[in-house]
Amino acid sequence: MKTLTDYGIPNITLTEEQQRKLYYPKSWYNRGKKMAKRKMKEVTGGNWWMPEKEGEIIEGELVDKREGNYGVEYILNTESGHITLPSHRVLQARLEQVEIGKFVSVTYIEELPPKIRGHNPTKVYKVLVEE
Repeated sequence: MKTLTDYGIPNITLTEEQQRKLYYPKSWYNRGKKMAKRKMKEVTGGNWWMPEKEGEIIEGELVDKREGNYGVEYILNTESGHITLPSHRVLQARLEQVEIGKFVSVTYIEELPPKIRGHNPTKVYKVLVEE
């Protein structure tokens, strides 16, 4: 069996307390000890735009395009801050033609029923871009 010195690490003597911390996971080690009370605040939502009614509009400068969990995420800089647009296929197809830095207006038009039973409905958007 190799020792630490075989790997060039000097032999170190640990106290019982240090050995216990290395052997037991942190959750086990803190068990039974009272944790200090911390001031907490609720974190609400994110800065996502999720239109609910037909005709909803969001406007702003397209500042970023990045790969997310569900496809490409587009971020607009609006009056209320940075807002991430939903990763809906129709919206992604329209926004992939837009250059970063352009002013964009996105309108939620309608929701079409799925063509295949059990699939999600298609959300249709209208995208206007500053020339």
